[in-house]
Amino acid sequence: MKNSEYSKLSNLFLFFFVVISFIEIIAELFNDTTIVWVSKPLIIPFLLIFYLFKSKIRSNYFIAALVFSSVSNILFIENTFFYNLFGTFFALFFMIIIIYLVLNQLNKPPLNSMIFGAIPFFITYAAILIISYESIHSNLLFFIFNAFFVIFLGGFGLGNYTIYKSKTNYYLFISALLFALMHFVYLFKLFSVAEPTMHALSMLFYVLGQLMLTRFVLFTEKKMRNFKIVNI
Repeated sequence: MKNSEYSKLSNLFLFFFVVISFIEIIAELFNDTTIVWVSKPLIIPFLLIFYLFKSKIRSNYFIAALVFSSVSNILFIENTFFYNLFGTFFALFFMIIIIYLVLNQLNKPPLNSMIFGAIPFFITYAAILIISYESIHSNLLFFIFNAFFVIFLGGFGLGNYTIYKSKTNYYLFISALLFALMHFVYLFKLFSVAEPTMHALSMLFYVLGQLMLTRFVLFTEKKMRNFKIVNI
C-alpha cells in the first residue's frame, strides 16, 4: 500500500474518531445510556486504527496502552464496584506504559524545571482532594495514581517545553493538562446540579487528551526515525 493511501486511511479513521467522540459526548449530555454503550467502546479503537495507519514505527507499548485504556473505558460505563475495580486495574496499566514511553522517548528535563512544571498540576489535584475528599476517599488509591500520572506528565512536558520548544513536549503538556481538567470536571459534577453537562465536558477533555497523547507518540516516532533524537 502506498504512503498516500495510508495517509488517506489514517485521516478517514481520525474522522471516525471525531464523529464517534462527538456522538458519545452528546449521549453523555442527554444521559442516553443506550447510545453511550454503542459509541463509547468505539472511541479508542478508532484512535488506535488511526495510529496504526499513521505510524511508521508502530510501538507495541503504545498499542498495548490504548488497548488497556479502551477496556477500562468500557468497564467504567457500568458504575458498579466489580466493573470499577477491573476498570481501575486496566487504567493503571495504561498509565504505567505511558510513563515508561515518556521516560524512554524524551530527554529528562532538569529537576528544577520538572518541579516548576509540576506545580500547577500538583495544586490542582491538592485542591480536588481537599474539596472532594469525602466523595473520593473510597477510591483514594486510584485517585492518587491518577494524580501522580498527570502531575508527572505535566511536570515532564512543561519542564521540557520551557527548555526545548518542540511539538513533542507541547503535545505531552497539553495532554496532561486535558487529563487534569477531565478529572477536575468529573469530580466537580458531584457538587453540580448539571451532572450530565459535567460528564459530557469531562468526556470532551478525555478524548482530546487521548488524541494529544497519540500526537505526542507520533511526533516522537518521527523524530526518532529522522534524527534518532526527540528534543531538537
